[in-house]
Amino acid sequence: NVSTATALLISALHPVAKHGNRAVSGRSGSADVLEALGYKIEVEPSKAEELLKEVNFVFLFAPLYHPAMRRVMPVRKMLGIRTIFNILGPLTNPASPRMVVVGAFSKSFAEKMAQVLPILGIERAFVVHGDPGIDEVSPEAKTHIYEVRGGSVEYYTLEPKDFGVKPVPLTNVIATNPEDSAIRILRASKGLDKAAATFIKVNASVAMVLTGHAKDFRDGAELAEQLLPNLLNRVKMIVESNGDVSRLKDLLTKVGAV
Repeated sequence: NVSTATALLISALHPVAKHGNRAVSGRSGSADVLEALGYKIEVEPSKAEELLKEVNFVFLFAPLYHPAMRRVMPVRKMLGIRTIFNILGPLTNPASPRMVVVGAFSKSFAEKMAQVLPILGIERAFVVHGDPGIDEVSPEAKTHIYEVRGGSVEYYTLEPKDFGVKPVPLTNVIATNPEDSAIRILRASKGLDKAAATFIKVNASVAMVLTGHAKDFRDGAELAEQLLPNLLNRVKMIVESNGDVSRLKDLLTKVGAV
């Protein structure tokens, strides 16, 4: 759920419409972790626009905006593997953003997605695939980047050193369930989970560069590090605007942040 943490973090600087779903083949989807934090994931379009203006963040629950996805969800859960819907999801954000960071579960699909984005009207994007086989920027190894700009696509790779951080084993940042993921996000904000903080920083860095808040990936990681201590306050504000604060308070008690 590092992409969710990244979305929450960068919303301090830039409006974010996070489009996502519950977990199908993994342990925790973006909807699951936001719900664990106390956020109300089913936001109607009129309310969504209001929230985006009010707190710079809104979550767009895929089944609500794409009803057909509700119908296929039971089958996807039964299969428990990646399907075409893992590709369609990132490409069908109902907010029609001009800039996106998209994760791909393989290098070949990352390239294909990058080629499709300009056709969908995306002006600038980073499509990322991290080794070993994750749809995020890798905290431990190489990350394959397809940068989309003005209809053209450029491919290159990045490593942890390019962000100015030391490699962190992927096994050190894997959450077991939505609550664990939510707790690790909060602990990272409090400086209590260095591995999770590094994972968030390298992923947030890409979003910082995309939105023009950082000149390069090292600069983006440094900016993310500066913003991390305020992530807890961002989460509180976002949940207060649309959610159940009591759930968040329960988590904060477990983290030791209240």
